[in-house]
Amino acid sequence: MKDYSKLTLPQLLVEKKKNLAKQAELKQQSSDLDFAITAHPEVHGQVNRLSNSGGSTRVQLNGIIPKDLRVQYKVTRSWDQDFLSKVKQDIPENLFPFKTKYIEDSALSKTIEQNYPDVFDKFQEGLQTKINERPYVSFVEPLKGTK
Repeated sequence: MKDYSKLTLPQLLVEKKKNLAKQAELKQQSSDLDFAITAHPEVHGQVNRLSNSGGSTRVQLNGIIPKDLRVQYKVTRSWDQDFLSKVKQDIPENLFPFKTKYIEDSALSKTIEQNYPDVFDKFQEGLQTKINERPYVSFVEPLKGTK
């Protein structure tokens, strides 16, 4: 493993840029390989239905390699919030499998903090923050008018 503590900042930035390029390339290659594997005749017949329904299945490789495959098509479920609000009153509370979650409107929060600090103070007590220990570094275009 490389000792990055010995590198200058320009060298670190070059390494970071190379790393990001490799990550993007590997991510694309991994996706391409997944598509090619699931399209292969020995696998396709066992996973074809999943591409429409979602879910996962084990594909036995019968000794081609000493492992089997797990092929997964992730399913993301979302619910029409307006519709649920309308039908909620017609469903017994113990049979309604949804919870209310408060999502902050950041722009409105800033406006309230600036213009109505007394109101902001009331709900600010419920604010919980978590800061990740790991910093994430990415490259952005320089500001116009600077070197």
